[in-house]
Amino acid sequence: MTADVKALLDMLRISSPCGEEDAYADFLVKKLESLEVCESIETDIFNNVTARIPGRNAYTLMLEAHYDEIGLIVTEITEDGFIRVCGVGGADRRTMLSAEVSINGLPGIICSVPPHIMKEGGGRKVPEYEDMYIDLGLPGEEVKKHVRVGDRAVFVPGYAKLLNGRVCGGALDNKACVYAILTAVEMLKSDILAGKIDISVCILFSTREETGGQGAKTGAYRLAPDEAMITDVTFAKQALTTRPFAELGGGVVIERNAYYDKRITRKLVDIAYEKKIKHVINAEFTADGTNGDTVPYTRTGVLTSGLSLPLRYMHTPVETVDIRDIEHMARLMKAYIKEGAFWNFC
Repeated sequence: MTADVKALLDMLRISSPCGEEDAYADFLVKKLESLEVCESIETDIFNNVTARIPGRNAYTLMLEAHYDEIGLIVTEITEDGFIRVCGVGGADRRTMLSAEVSINGLPGIICSVPPHIMKEGGGRKVPEYEDMYIDLGLPGEEVKKHVRVGDRAVFVPGYAKLLNGRVCGGALDNKACVYAILTAVEMLKSDILAGKIDISVCILFSTREETGGQGAKTGAYRLAPDEAMITDVTFAKQALTTRPFAELGGGVVIERNAYYDKRITRKLVDIAYEKKIKHVINAEFTADGTNGDTVPYTRTGVLTSGLSLPLRYMHTPVETVDIRDIEHMARLMKAYIKEGAFWNFC
């Protein structure tokens, strides 16, 4: 198996909150350079990281995954040094109390009121942002020397290897799919260097998906691909849920909806069966809440498909994936590219 737990955990070491992805963009550039197959690697004004891999033909397939993550933004600093915040992206407030955070490299915690002094009924409610503060342990005048309104607070990266090939941590939405794309390119490396790939490939690691998908909109416009494959996480079955979500370890999810080209989707399913790649098909009526909602309508239109990775506990510090599902996603991308994508069967 090419996908590796240690390499996946390495993807989680650096935070990338929406709008402040600079450090992670530099990290991704180095990752792409290490593959030694990219003709060009660039970072744009939105911190989208793009790369081009030439093939025997100009027809270009774009592999896309967003790498931004949810976080917090400072809205007020009180006189006694407590910091008010609000969410950037859809952070789950239920998981925030007592969470460890970092602001400009300074460690802090999100304050929690002890149950002994909580207002009656307060323990039964999810706190609103106006009821949350961050404590850095410093007096007000010292806090204001290091923190300003508008600075970002990020959850301290944490992760754990669970049993049965499972990994948990923050920001696996969507760094797990970033890793899947890197793994697919690594699988293709010898064929790329030997000039055996018919189509050209471009990569878009996009930003700001959690706040509206601005990175994918501008990045796809600039790359102008003939075809795009959007990768993101999707809900996996977990306790206390009844919907027929995908299973962890159940394989890559091939998405079918009105936004994605049905011919490409059928081809992906055929390849998955032929190559014995574990998969499941998810059918939705319309949008799926990913960058697949916008990329198909870039410029005069882009042929688009979508692959998803099952994930439990979305938008919490303990998001959980199965390394084998990442392997299945990477194998399907590799096989589809080797088949020549839509260019070869249209």
